[in-house]
Amino acid sequence: MAVPTYTTGGTGEQAGGPFTTCDASAFVATAGRVILVACQADTTDTTSVTDTAGNTYNKLGSTYTGGGTNQTWWLAVTGLGNATNVVRQHTDTGSGADFHRVIAMEFSGASGGHDTGYAPAGNQDSSSPFTTTAANTAGNDEIIVGQFSDRTSGGAMSSSSPSVFRLENAAQDFGTATNDAATSGSWAVSVVNASTTDTHSCFAVALKSAAAATGKASLTAGLTSSILAEGRLVR
Repeated sequence: MAVPTYTTGGTGEQAGGPFTTCDASAFVATAGRVILVACQADTTDTTSVTDTAGNTYNKLGSTYTGGGTNQTWWLAVTGLGNATNVVRQHTDTGSGADFHRVIAMEFSGASGGHDTGYAPAGNQDSSSPFTTTAANTAGNDEIIVGQFSDRTSGGAMSSSSPSVFRLENAAQDFGTATNDAATSGSWAVSVVNASTTDTHSCFAVALKSAAAATGKASLTAGLTSSILAEGRLVR
């Protein structure tokens, strides 16, 4: 069964604040496809995600400490298309509602099924790598999607083609990458820090193929991958 494929998407970012919304750049959303959205906000929570196509987004999970980088995953399976689709991140109005990042990713061949990954809380991390606290179970027809943050001043993510994971989209200090699960197994995702004095975070999710969602269960085994926040991803 075919692994879901990343097709297109958009990115958005805002420095400073406070803000209550942040928009990703417009992209052509094709009817019938799922949209996965990675959100980041500093010291505040992302409360909802909407888009101009009218899709409904459900929160898959988050990591939030109240004093560092908050990351969330949102998934829309309603499959509404739009020629100029804009995905919007909504946050609360607290004084820390700043430094927003949003990345929207459309996938073909994916279903509403997913294996939710795990994430460490954002933290002042002085070691490398910074790894998810538990494994992400996936089948060999699923795609692993990681979002990662290395919140250092002035450093934008590289768009070079990394090994193991493919860097798909990047905003400043924030990016998403994908990896076809070569074998069924248990995955942990890590961000390799470029700085040891600022907040780092990582989060992963596995999207099931459309065929897998009809009856194939997740399997077990073991692989570990590391993400290098400068844009190079290493095993």
